[in-house]
Amino acid sequence: MGLFKKKKKKSSEEYDGYSYQDEGTADESYDSYDEPSEYAEQDYQYSEEEYGETMSRRKKKKSGLGGLIAVVAVILVLALIFMGVTSAIGPGKGACEEVIAEFQSSVNTLDDNRFLAVLEPETRRSIQVLFVTSTGSADADSSNAFSRALDTICPGFLAADPNGDPKDVLEKIVIEPVKFGLPGKTRKVKCEVRYGNGMDQLVRITLQKYEGQCLIKSIVLVDQ
Repeated sequence: MGLFKKKKKKSSEEYDGYSYQDEGTADESYDSYDEPSEYAEQDYQYSEEEYGETMSRRKKKKSGLGGLIAVVAVILVLALIFMGVTSAIGPGKGACEEVIAEFQSSVNTLDDNRFLAVLEPETRRSIQVLFVTSTGSADADSSNAFSRALDTICPGFLAADPNGDPKDVLEKIVIEPVKFGLPGKTRKVKCEVRYGNGMDQLVRITLQKYEGQCLIKSIVLVDQ
């Protein structure tokens, strides 16, 4: 029995020169190396938040640009609708120019039928009687009827040359549109009236459609 001497088992403290406490220290060191530090985790979280804020700003910017485009598109559509409606119910620029030119020509030629034809019905009725007595009479009587008619429609229209011969003044009158107002049910056109003697004044002619026909509704003097 003595030959087989029982070997003493090494304790964990003596095995390979490491103590149990040493092994524990090594494990702790390993664990501390393997896990990210508190500062590293904070840095990662901050970077993620910063990325989220950047993406949020980009989305807001795109959203704002899209909203602006939508607003512009709506404005353009409304403008097209407005132009279409006003062109249908109100006088256009070309129609206004034609009526004003016809009005001037009727005055220059003392043609009472053409003169009355470009006036709206109510205004036409108010001055029609002035031409009844001048039908078939001398030119002087016709020019007087035109002078009274113009003074009824627009007081002061011929005041730029009150002492001139009515016929001579009427034949030389030039009415030139200088500014067109916005289209609508009625349209106002500022015009320069020249009398052929170096004198001129401004009037505003309002035109409106009646049964599809563009006619003169009123004429008033305006300041410079």
